[in-house]
Amino acid sequence: FKTSYAPLASALQHSWKETTSNATKVLRPQTVFSILACWEYQTQHGAPPSSSNATVELESIANRLLRKAQVRQKVCTAVPRETIEYFSPTAALEWSPSCAVLGGMLGQDILKALAAREPPMANFFFFDGQTCNGTVVRMSMDTSPSKTPAASLGVAAEATVLEID
Repeated sequence: FKTSYAPLASALQHSWKETTSNATKVLRPQTVFSILACWEYQTQHGAPPSSSNATVELESIANRLLRKAQVRQKVCTAVPRETIEYFSPTAALEWSPSCAVLGGMLGQDILKALAAREPPMANFFFFDGQTCNGTVVRMSMDTSPSKTPAASLGVAAEATVLEID
């Protein structure tokens, strides 16, 4: 398998404009953009949000990112306030059950890559510990792994390519 991964800066600029309504629902944009808002908040403040005082700013960041990504309005017009209220005080915490799920996913993905039976996970896995739902989101990637060179896929030259023979 050969899979091309876009650089992080490019992936974070991913547009959801071409994503169908059904696919958008499955990808749970409210979770994706809440986590992305936490990352941006941490970049701006040097630490993740750790209290409910950050709720208003997180909500503003999440909804700005949602609009910028052109997520279908029929599916998600704004990140629900309840989602942001959950993330605000808990974003700085490490929950053992969530860490176990993420570690298990990573371990499984490493084994898949080493066995070369299946392509590894697409570039983002978002896990919501409150609902126990995880979503794999392909952001600024080719649509499927192939056995063709990255250049023929139209992938940017600076993309990271993972080859499994």
